[in-house]
Amino acid sequence: MPEFCHDLNDLRNLLAGRASYQKARIGPAGENRYLFRYTRDATRIDLNFIPARDFRFVAAVAQELATGLTTDDCIAHTWVKHLLHERRKDDAYREWKTAMRLYASPTLRRLIDARQKI
Repeated sequence: MPEFCHDLNDLRNLLAGRASYQKARIGPAGENRYLFRYTRDATRIDLNFIPARDFRFVAAVAQELATGLTTDDCIAHTWVKHLLHERRKDDAYREWKTAMRLYASPTLRRLIDARQKI
């Protein structure tokens, strides 16, 4: 999150007229992540604002996804996500995203395993 944004209202004010607030989700460190969305040239773009404590985790998972998924995996993953989103299958969409991330990210698997042991 930008240093000068201390809460969701600050983010909303910063992005007013540019992006719309969608929802909040809890990140790995237990803090809120905020999702905003805007469209540019007919392409929908999601902006996720994450707490600083989550950044290292997100960077590690992103690196593992980049190296752990083949080009064909990425194409298939994106196409299935598109079809599920288009059909408004929100639960299946979330499950698909999670499954592919778990497939390619040992860091994410360790986090899920640790949470299941609690």
